[in-house]
Amino acid sequence: MFFRLIAILAFGISTASPSNAHSPLPGIEGFYVGLLDPFRAVPQLLALGGLALLVSGFQTVRIPVLCGLFLVAALVGVVFGATLPHPSTALLFCAALAGLWASFLPGRFVPVAGALVLATGVYLGTISIPDPGPHTARVVTVSGSLVGLNVGLIYLAGGILMMKDKFAAAVFGRVSRFAGLILGCAAIIVLVQGSVPLQAPPES
Repeated sequence: MFFRLIAILAFGISTASPSNAHSPLPGIEGFYVGLLDPFRAVPQLLALGGLALLVSGFQTVRIPVLCGLFLVAALVGVVFGATLPHPSTALLFCAALAGLWASFLPGRFVPVAGALVLATGVYLGTISIPDPGPHTARVVTVSGSLVGLNVGLIYLAGGILMMKDKFAAAVFGRVSRFAGLILGCAAIIVLVQGSVPLQAPPES
C-alpha cells in the first residue's frame, strides 16, 4: 500500500510542470507555483534529499510515521514560522545533519531522527511562506507548497527504497552512505559560503 501511494504521488508531481499551470480554474496557477517551489532552490533540495536518505534508512514500518511528522511540522512552519530567525541557515544546518546522519548512523536513534525531521519540516514550511498579497492567493500557494514538500519527500524516499529492493543490501548500503556524506558536505559548503540565494531568481 505504501509503495502504491508513492507511485500515485510520483505520477502527480511528474505531471506538474509550468506548462500545466495554465488551468481554466481562476487562481489555480498559484497552487502549481507553490507545488514546484521546493524544487527551485538549492537549500530546499538539499534538505529534502537529506531527509529522504535519512528516512529511507529506517525500517519500512517507521517511514509513514516519520513522513507524518514531516507533514505536521511543515504545516506548523507555514502557520507560525514567520517569526523564526535565519530560516535558510537553519535549513542548511538540518540538511547537513540529515545527510551525515544517513551516512554514519543509518536507521538508528528513531526519536532523535524524528526530532530532526520535525525541525527540518518546520524550516521548510517557513521558507514556503509566500510574499504578501491577497489572502486567497496566499492560501492557494501555501497549499501547493505543502503538497510539493510532502510529495517530494515521499517520492524521494520511496525511490530510494525501490532501488534498495533491486540491489544487494551491502552494495546499496555503501552507495546510500556515500550519497549522504556527499549531500551533507555539500550543505556544509553552501552554509559556510552563504552565497546561494534562498529563492530562485525571477523569470524574465
